[in-house]
Amino acid sequence: KEQTLKIAALLKALKDPDAGVRRNAACALGKIGDARGVDGLVEALKDPDAGVRRNAAWALGEIGDARGVDGLVEALKDKDVDVRRNAAWVLESLGHPAGQKLFLQEITSLISRHEELYQRKGSLSLEDYDAAMAGLRNDMGRLHFIRMRRRFKAVRQTGDGQRWKYPVGL
Repeated sequence: KEQTLKIAALLKALKDPDAGVRRNAACALGKIGDARGVDGLVEALKDPDAGVRRNAAWALGEIGDARGVDGLVEALKDKDVDVRRNAAWVLESLGHPAGQKLFLQEITSLISRHEELYQRKGSLSLEDYDAAMAGLRNDMGRLHFIRMRRRFKAVRQTGDGQRWKYPVGL
């Protein structure tokens, strides 16, 4: 019952006039991971604040309920690149083809950025080069985390240790 009250309060907070409150509510719903938050989070994908939309996409990924997929597919058209990226990463982690396609595009983009950076290495200061590399490592780390999380979920759901060892199609 206490959990139900928390979720109800957070769903109400998703409609608060303060964007910061809405952002925090979306994060909290993701951390709780209860499927009762899905409908409110799908609505939050249409929020005027990009931060709310980004957090809502992330939270839907944490919950992992298929009811969020249609909203996430729509979020792939969002004007904010980070909303589109979060939606793609979540869809990829859920095994949705649209997310997988954008995930591969993101990897290709990161590889291209790395190659371009390597070619420009001599013309950049060491500080600029290190900062750019740190950003690339961070982005690659997030992509790797999403892939590993998807594999972990597959093992947890199927109990099939071989799927972890030999992740065909993941």
